[in-house]
Amino acid sequence: MRYHSPWIVQLKRSRPIQRVSNYLHPDTVIVGGGIAGMATAYFLLRDTPRKVLLLEADKVAHGATGHNAGQVVSYFERPLDDIAREYGKAEAVEAYQDLIDTWADLNEVFASARLKTPLIQFTGYAGFSTLGQIEGQLRTIALLAEAGIETEKIFVAQEAEILKRMPPPYRDSCVPVSREQILTLLETKNPQFIAAFPERKGCTNSSLLTEELAGFLLSSYADRFRLAELTSANEINAAPERVEIKTADRTITAANAVLCTNGYKTWQLRRSPSSPPPLAAGVKGTVGYMNGYFEDGQRPAAAIRYFTCDTRTPQDPYFYLTRRRYEHGRHVHDLICVGGPEITLSPKEKYNPQANYLKDAHRKIDDFVLSSCGAEWKDPKPDFHWHGLMGYTESMIRLAGPDPEYPSILYNLGCNGVGILPSFLGGKRIARILAGEKLRPSIFDPGLQEGIPGAAREG
Repeated sequence: MRYHSPWIVQLKRSRPIQRVSNYLHPDTVIVGGGIAGMATAYFLLRDTPRKVLLLEADKVAHGATGHNAGQVVSYFERPLDDIAREYGKAEAVEAYQDLIDTWADLNEVFASARLKTPLIQFTGYAGFSTLGQIEGQLRTIALLAEAGIETEKIFVAQEAEILKRMPPPYRDSCVPVSREQILTLLETKNPQFIAAFPERKGCTNSSLLTEELAGFLLSSYADRFRLAELTSANEINAAPERVEIKTADRTITAANAVLCTNGYKTWQLRRSPSSPPPLAAGVKGTVGYMNGYFEDGQRPAAAIRYFTCDTRTPQDPYFYLTRRRYEHGRHVHDLICVGGPEITLSPKEKYNPQANYLKDAHRKIDDFVLSSCGAEWKDPKPDFHWHGLMGYTESMIRLAGPDPEYPSILYNLGCNGVGILPSFLGGKRIARILAGEKLRPSIFDPGLQEGIPGAAREG
């Protein structure tokens, strides 16, 4: 089986491969030419006078950015009330609000760069099949309500008598509807689902978006931006006020470097022998599998999460579906992308886009489509099979800020399964820091995630 992503298939490059040439003295080097690296470059160039060099080991947007499900979502892959218990209510709510505010930043990027890549925004849903899953979402709603932030209510199947078993404070956040309506919202025929929660969502081809944004930056900031593809940052030597980055044939010196690679093991970060391991070294590579199915017709865009009865903890994989229009050549279809099965790589294992890490992953997706998706799915035959590498931090929260030991190293990494919107959040945060702005402590701070919350909050 050959793995190929529908997003890379759509990518049509019109520019040649970029090289380092003589641009060896930038102010900032960005390592990683995916959506996180390009978003960081955008905000740095827009909001600071810095000269920026971006290094990409492959070609722009051909890594994880070109091998995802393309959902744009504003939630964490970890319950917000759980984050609040670890980092504090105020910090958790502020991070959630930062993520919501990033929708406006994303729209501004599309407008100012005049991007033509479709970005479709709509209401999606999370489908729940157990009372525990519903109560988890209700705790998040209550936490946000306590902070004065309104959210949507949960649609609950009234015949399941869920409301009678619900603690009284939560009942006002539930709307009883028929089971048939729940299944309609979730576009499923599986009767195990008893609730649906509306979520603001979007979808885009992040590979097209990143390549288009690269072209905009190269033309709009020709005096301050250079891009070097097929150029690996093999070794990064960090000092308190500068960094040296070694490629195959040269050494690049800069005031700082921003690592936007999700911690993939393609480079070594060297510091003094007494320094602790860099936080990026703790990022785990997780391979997520997806199938793509063509469908005739023009149904509205959709994005749905399915928490089945087997999904008991936030760390358990869940199935998800994205639907959008897909154009390639003369053909226009609806493309249904379904994913869910995951496997974590061993610490020293290098990701291979053509390796099959999980032998029955695609069959599991087909089985889910048959058992849970609409009645029109008689015998699913995928038009695409692919998988992508996700970087999971230990906290399951993005790293976006300077290294606690060496502030010349900054991070915008850790997609944690939901990376598009957080990439722009992290990029803007990095630009504000390098512009000299003193930001409020945040759960995105690498220092806070390293286990020194008291020091971070007092800073």
